[in-house]
Amino acid sequence: MSTTSQQKKPSRPLWKRLILWTLFGAFALVAAMISASPALPEPQPLSAQTALDGRRALSALRKSASQGGQTQVRLSWTEAQALVRLGESVRGQERFAMRKREAGEAELMASRRLPFGLWVNATAWVKAAEDGKPLVHGQVGWVPVPSGLVDPLFNLGRWFLKQRGIALPPLAGLVHHIAIDQTSLSARLTIPADTGLLMALPLQPMAGIVPIDAALVEVHFCRLVMADVREPSESFATQVNRAFDGKAQDDGRARLFALGMYVGSPELIRLVGRSIQDIRKCPVTMANADLLKLRDLARHWAISAALAAALGQDPSNMMGLWKEMADSVPGGSGFSYADLAADKAGVWIAQGFSGGRQNPQLKAWLAEATEEKLLPIKGMDLPEGLTSSKPDPAIVNAIEVGLAQRLPRG
Repeated sequence: MSTTSQQKKPSRPLWKRLILWTLFGAFALVAAMISASPALPEPQPLSAQTALDGRRALSALRKSASQGGQTQVRLSWTEAQALVRLGESVRGQERFAMRKREAGEAELMASRRLPFGLWVNATAWVKAAEDGKPLVHGQVGWVPVPSGLVDPLFNLGRWFLKQRGIALPPLAGLVHHIAIDQTSLSARLTIPADTGLLMALPLQPMAGIVPIDAALVEVHFCRLVMADVREPSESFATQVNRAFDGKAQDDGRARLFALGMYVGSPELIRLVGRSIQDIRKCPVTMANADLLKLRDLARHWAISAALAAALGQDPSNMMGLWKEMADSVPGGSGFSYADLAADKAGVWIAQGFSGGRQNPQLKAWLAEATEEKLLPIKGMDLPEGLTSSKPDPAIVNAIEVGLAQRLPRG
């Protein structure tokens, strides 16, 4: 009987096997982190009281940042949850929730939509250690995140925020002490005054938004400032005309954003990755501009246009609605459909420059527009105040239809 020698099949080199197992492990980890559905339900519309509570919480944090050094911040559970809801309403693509648990622990949950109908769900649990330092651990999908990984992940987040002009200290230098009970959350914080966190963090561009050139924004801002030094004007139409005078061959969004800074707030520059301290070519001042004899209408129009130019129409529309809802509670300035119309007019104009389009026709129109053309609400007969817990859909629709008919199309 003859025998044949069997040749052993050569095995894969070790480095190839390591690569294959690494790829398999990475795929399994990602699969364990994503889900087919969100863990949190569809968010409900903001109520007036929620908007007001969120404003109070944000004001408390801003006050802490303005004081510098370590400051104590105390929020009721209602205010803290309202702040989370505010971030949810502005962000759009994410869902957030905050809940109190037993034994002085807070639970933070988030669901973010991914392509192809998938979701990533994350939960973090926070409580105070014996010395008051925060103890944090979490879970992403089915993958646990132990407390030892919190600092490295936080530092990774700091790096991403730094790319957007938001500087944060390490977690230990930001939160020094926390206390959580059944009625409130309190913390001793150090929020750098110039970090830009409280403005920029909840406001991030929608998918596909082309960044605005911050250097070009500064050029146009200083051009508006110096024009007003030479020839002061309280006409909002004049400020708009100046923003779009000349050949206007560059990005119209930079001009709108500069207008929003000058008429609304120079602090907006943080949304393009700069700070007020970076503006060195001119004094940082604000215009005293009125639209249809009202300064508030000018600020609504300009700020909404700037937000829409930098972030997209959804965040801008939500911020305008949130502000009006907060104003509608007793003690506020009152809900104004005219203010809402000014918000929507600014957003409409900004959409004409979406994607960095040149749109010379719109630029020429803005270079000559009057106040009545910029906010064509004459004859709309807009009421003041709310008759229910939310804006009347019929009135809002009438505003949108009226503006669409009277403002230039993108």
